[in-house]
Amino acid sequence: MKSTQCHKCHTIKKGVRYTTAKKKKMVLELLSMRMGIIKTACVEAGIATKTYYRWIEKDKKFAEKAKDIQVDQRAYVESVLMRKITEKDTTSVIFYLKCRHPDYKPKSEHEINNSQELEDMRSGYNELIKKIATEDNDKDEITKDTG
Repeated sequence: MKSTQCHKCHTIKKGVRYTTAKKKKMVLELLSMRMGIIKTACVEAGIATKTYYRWIEKDKKFAEKAKDIQVDQRAYVESVLMRKITEKDTTSVIFYLKCRHPDYKPKSEHEINNSQELEDMRSGYNELIKKIATEDNDKDEITKDTG
């Protein structure tokens, strides 16, 4: 029988039925041990990620504890990043600046200078939508004819 060590006090055994409260406790412990990686914690606890998200939605205490673990994870990652920055790691410095400083964020904007340019864009989008719709209708007709 395969098992996963959850914590000093829990070993999750495959094929053993646990109460929902026990499963939630194990998932939270695994979530903490696995640095907030939800999928890993769920797999090791033997639950579907859908179950995890259902618990988050319906159980406010569980959701709060899971959120606290995520906050701890983020704080840890940020502390590692800051340590790397103080060690003058160029990649970490660039990453930090791109994520946090507005002057270094990648620009992906298009400025529309006049209403004619906006109208041309709308017209182009409308034509593209009509073309896609026509192609879809043509495919449906071909399917009916060959079906």
